[in-house]
Amino acid sequence: MSCRAEWVHWAITLCTLSLLLVALVIGTLFLGSFISWDSSWLVSPLFIIAMLSLIIGLGCFLREIHLSKHTFELPSNSKA
Repeated sequence: MSCRAEWVHWAITLCTLSLLLVALVIGTLFLGSFISWDSSWLVSPLFIIAMLSLIIGLGCFLREIHLSKHTFELPSNSKA
């Protein structure tokens, strides 16, 4: 697999993981509220992991964009 494909794979995987964790956080908050359960011990680490996953995933995406900039040769805009 090419280097760019690896970066895209990790970006999509980590951003998807982040979304799943945020959904889990929201579900946990609703469930905790419904059954009067203190879910803060579970919500806090899940949210922190979700944000780290999103930050790293977006970093991978930015790295792939940087790599793609060097892959394609863009035409110049000068009129001759």
